[in-house]
Amino acid sequence: MVSAFLTRTIQISEWVAAMASEHGSANENLLEQLATTEHQLEQQVARARDEAQRLVDDARRKADAERQAARREAEELTARARADIARESETVTSQRLAEAHAEAQRVRVQAAERMSAAVTLVVDRVLAGLETR
Repeated sequence: MVSAFLTRTIQISEWVAAMASEHGSANENLLEQLATTEHQLEQQVARARDEAQRLVDDARRKADAERQAARREAEELTARARADIARESETVTSQRLAEAHAEAQRVRVQAAERMSAAVTLVVDRVLAGLETR
């Protein structure tokens, strides 16, 4: 689009130059105005390109910053989730261990309660076995 514009401007400049050579100094002023206008348009095109490049660069920087922020947030969420899982695992482990200790204590108490009866039973059977011999 820009190159077509510049091509057309050059064609107009050439036409004006040809007209100026045919019609003298009155057209020289027109040729100078046209050259000035062409130069101004070229400057505007250059400024527009610079502005477009600046906008693209700004957009890239913003996108990079957003990606980095999202990456940091994901890492923080992952760390929090791991910490939560570790705490929950430790809690469950502690509960299960406490239950196992309680069950072991209950079995010890029950065994202690039955120990006397078991010893008496064993002694009676041993003595009964000795009597039958």
